Amino acid sequence: MGRRGRAWWVAALGVLLSVLWVSAASAEVVHGPYYYSFQEDDGAWLAQGKPPWRSVMMPRQIPNQQSRFVWVAVELPADSAGQSVLLPPVHTKFAAYLGASTLAADESELASARAFHLIELPETGGGRWLRLRIESDYSKTGLRGEVRVGKPQELMQGMLRRDALRAALIVVFLLGGFAALGVALRGVDRRAFLGFGIWLISTGLWSAFYTQIRDLLLPSPELWLTLWATGLGGTGVGFMLFFAATFAPDERWVWRLLPVNVLTAAGGLLLLFLNVSTKLSNPFLAGVRVLYLAEWALVMAVVARQALRGVREAQIWGVGLVVVAAFSVRDLLLSLGVIASGDTTAHLGSFGLFIASGAVLQRRLAALRAERDAFAAEAIATARERTLLLRDLHDGLGRITTTISMLSAAPKQKDPLPTIRALAEEGNREIRNLMQALDSEEVAWSELEAQ
Repeated sequence: MGRRGRAWWVAALGVLLSVLWVSAASAEVVHGPYYYSFQEDDGAWLAQGKPPWRSVMMPRQIPNQQSRFVWVAVELPADSAGQSVLLPPVHTKFAAYLGASTLAADESELASARAFHLIELPETGGGRWLRLRIESDYSKTGLRGEVRVGKPQELMQGMLRRDALRAALIVVFLLGGFAALGVALRGVDRRAFLGFGIWLISTGLWSAFYTQIRDLLLPSPELWLTLWATGLGGTGVGFMLFFAATFAPDERWVWRLLPVNVLTAAGGLLLLFLNVSTKLSNPFLAGVRVLYLAEWALVMAVVARQALRGVREAQIWGVGLVVVAAFSVRDLLLSLGVIASGDTTAHLGSFGLFIASGAVLQRRLAALRAERDAFAAEAIATARERTLLLRDLHDGLGRITTTISMLSAAPKQKDPLPTIRALAEEGNREIRNLMQALDSEEVAWSELEAQ
């Protein structure tokens, strides 16, 4: 496919996405209150109208407790009969009930790795109270997003609209990562571009796990969980390699942290493949978070010190780090329930760091290009000087040998040998001086002309 054909395909895809965006009817978000309880529920309260539990306005506000079960109940809109409910990712196994009737259940260990759960509501009967029985042995429990109700087509189109920006950034991350690896393979600032490429690709894989349209493209929880673990470990490796090569090439402690990150990434994949219990995986994930937080603090300290000294690259990258930190704090508040609604925004912070890192690499490439051009100009000047030296040597030797020949052939010359000997010694001295100059890189052409 030629360039024009690819352009037509891109344009057609853009038109299709625009049509879907404009024509998509917005599915209704099920607003609270959401009632929750960490005790078993027999549904006896259904006849009373609402559960005698604690309530919050959004699912993310349900606190995480060291309890294996949590019951969540919310009243659906009056016109929801015959439509579908879109559940966000759930920690971890769950069963859904409408009134006292069972709607759906997912008791597999990979239930939390699914991007969404689509549940059909009956046309009649069952009432309006949606109840969820969630079982979790993870450090978190409950729902990782908003509950929506509507027609399946509306729900899918709304999902596409919500994930459009994140999906576009993921494509940018992946394409940029592979481009950076290509530059690294060519040997240009290899370590910095290798770290940049690993970080970008890992960020793309990690971010893809938090889209819902991934299950539309490839409904394989095992694969997506593997890609998530790969991305989580790879971000640390790539980030630290880029930092070490760019801002701390002589800091031993930074290079000693790199094997720790590699072992951490490999250990995470090993635990995943061995399918270990959460008694092992939960402490491991907590350790990864502590490691990344400590590394982040150290990196911020080094970059801030260089930025205060006026290093332009450190100032640029420092802005990217601040952007990532701001969005990370926002997501932390979201996970703690301080921010009730919305979606994670870590991908936006990563994009800010991507721009800053690209600007730093661009400046480094410009410096390397200027150094290369200066070296090439110096090499050309040196070659020109050596050519002039050889030409002068040729002319000088020609003059001496011509004079010797004339003296030896002159009939009136009584004794030409002393003159010939003096000319020969002068020629030897000139040859010796010129050869020494050719071997020296410090002698300028003006000095040679003076000689």
